[in-house]
Amino acid sequence: MQYTSLYCLKSGIVDIMLKYPQWGVRKVWALLRQPAYGMRVSTRRVWKLMRDLRQAFRNDNSESNQASKRVVVDDSNQRWATDFTKVWTKEDGQVTIVPTIDCGCRTLMAVEVVKSQTSESILASVDAALKKEFGDTTNLRQALELRTDQGSQYVSQTCKDWAEKWNLNHTLAKKGTPTENAVVERVIRTMKEECIWPRDWNNVEELRQALNKWHQEYNEIRPHQALNWSTPKQRREENLARAQGGHKKI
Repeated sequence: MQYTSLYCLKSGIVDIMLKYPQWGVRKVWALLRQPAYGMRVSTRRVWKLMRDLRQAFRNDNSESNQASKRVVVDDSNQRWATDFTKVWTKEDGQVTIVPTIDCGCRTLMAVEVVKSQTSESILASVDAALKKEFGDTTNLRQALELRTDQGSQYVSQTCKDWAEKWNLNHTLAKKGTPTENAVVERVIRTMKEECIWPRDWNNVEELRQALNKWHQEYNEIRPHQALNWSTPKQRREENLARAQGGHKKI
């Protein structure tokens, strides 16, 4: 095990707290050290972070902020979320994986593998998903919320201009509170466990091919407990049919 960054540690603790809200510090600490998480951390550090996170959870109960702080919504094409993670490849070095997910049905709208971390590269995943789903900006007839963290790529002028072009309601998760973007955080964790971590990668193209295959399986085959064991594709079709009388676009 290696010493763990604050961001990864917080994400791991949040993941466990969401799954097992009744657990105390020692159980969370013990699970963090298991191979599934592989984090080297002291119980004192876990206690301090859990204390801070629980206070953040309590503060999130402000009625005026409930709409923006809910990570799961009822309908498809109501809120999308995106974030990114990094992976090492033998030939291409460090590359970045950027998923975009619909928080209403857990459908993985796009997964892009890029070599750069500019705003344009990081936004390519959402941009590809928007073009595939709506074609162009004229077909997006109601504001779609996009949830991100406050990384430099998402607070740049490039991102602001791009979001305005698509008429997106871009909301930012509060700093140090990964729970406010928990849906995409969770899919990144699942992607790592099921696709990325089991093997080493030679190059971008090899990784991209594997992610494309996993992407399809995630949407169309893998049942989700949060969806009452439906697949994201099944839930999305139900949501869109209910909202639009059978039409697939909004």
